[in-house]
Amino acid sequence: MKSRYKCFRTIFFAALISLSGLFVSCSTESGADFVPERIEKFTVYDFNLDEAYEIYAELLYERNHCLVWAEIGSGIDTRTAREIATTYDNDILGALLRGFGLDNIQGKGSIMQIASEIVYGHPNGKLDILLFDIKDWWDPNNPQFGYIYGFFNDEDFFSKETFPDSNERLMIYMDSNPGGPDDPEFYDTIAHELQHLMNFTASIEFRNSNEMDIWINEGLSAAAEWIYTRQYLQRRIDRYNLDPAGSIAQGNNFFVWDERNDSDYLGDEYATVYLFFQWLRLQAGTSRIFGDIITSPYMDQRAVTTAFHKHAPAKGLDQWDTMLKSWLAANHINAPSGIYGYLNEPRLNTIKTIPTSETGLRLYPGEGVYSMTNSSNQWPATGQTGGQSMRYAGLQKSPPELNETEVFTSDGSVLMSYNINNIVEYDDNYNVLTQPELAYTTGLPVPAAARAAASLSNLSGPERIDARDILRQRGRNK
Repeated sequence: MKSRYKCFRTIFFAALISLSGLFVSCSTESGADFVPERIEKFTVYDFNLDEAYEIYAELLYERNHCLVWAEIGSGIDTRTAREIATTYDNDILGALLRGFGLDNIQGKGSIMQIASEIVYGHPNGKLDILLFDIKDWWDPNNPQFGYIYGFFNDEDFFSKETFPDSNERLMIYMDSNPGGPDDPEFYDTIAHELQHLMNFTASIEFRNSNEMDIWINEGLSAAAEWIYTRQYLQRRIDRYNLDPAGSIAQGNNFFVWDERNDSDYLGDEYATVYLFFQWLRLQAGTSRIFGDIITSPYMDQRAVTTAFHKHAPAKGLDQWDTMLKSWLAANHINAPSGIYGYLNEPRLNTIKTIPTSETGLRLYPGEGVYSMTNSSNQWPATGQTGGQSMRYAGLQKSPPELNETEVFTSDGSVLMSYNINNIVEYDDNYNVLTQPELAYTTGLPVPAAARAAASLSNLSGPERIDARDILRQRGRNK
């Protein structure tokens, strides 16, 4: 994926030279803080009108590692701001730095120190957290369509001369309505957006300013939420198991992000990438695989496979096609041990697939589907190969088995059809150019026990859509 920032490499070097060695924590004595009286103007974004506008915000609280701002009239008080600052300083930041292994990178300090040396005119290393009412499509009468809870805008790393809408600081934006500090996922979202900031920093430092593929970036932010909370997000699990939009059974997953261009389906991509990165962590045996992915010189699936091989070389998942096949099989077999499951992890051992009864589907790169088999036929039939990137495997839950040499399976098993193509092309507006390929499926009926019926309103809470994806599609952060 091309980055528009590659052409600004000279500016990046200038910033590094001018700020090198100037990182200071601005720390007071341990635990100390103060409440200054300061109001500043910020440029923010209206997602309905697709335009930037300005607001005034008050600095309500400052601690060693962050400043908390709130839009004038938002109703956020100093006590709430103090809680946000304290939680960030004491819990979120340290959890991510230690959990990812980004607390000291190649002797350069933490990833936040590196970010502070890069960002224009902001050498103090503190994160600005701005709370305001993000203007989006939120409708309290239709809450299932979700809202934007927070975002990171990488333009803030650069000067206003380069990007007029820049706020010239390390910064994330958080919603105050309907979200806000009282929402149980408020702090999870701070962790989510902080990973995006860290990832962008690593893109400049380690990838010649080329950003990671969206699915990797979003998967790492989902991992950041788990690193901070150590709790599984039930809504993502429910989304996968219930498949309310019906598109997961048709192959929709994370690898070609938002190719269906519909916010209803986008929740499926968040769900599948969430599960994939949990599977990665469990199989690698450490969350530090995530830090190795963040700082990888690769921007595509090679960042994932090389990091995994570093931590678990004996598992033989150093190639994308093998890793994809194994994860897709894990979702159906979900064995309590080995690579075809989630190691009997509570909450994740409930993962189940929903087969399709269609006779053939077109799958984008990285997608896979399941269809029922019987003992009277061979699946796929002789000569049915489909697209050149299509592969097939027979799956059986008991005993756990993946059969690629004889895809002849008995009643109760499934045929897994998947696309191993790992190259996706986009146009300048981030529309997918790569075409899906024909995948053969059996077309056999799906038993009632294997089907699930759900609507979006059955899920546990509205979707939180990351605004970074929207900004990218609208020509920003691309």
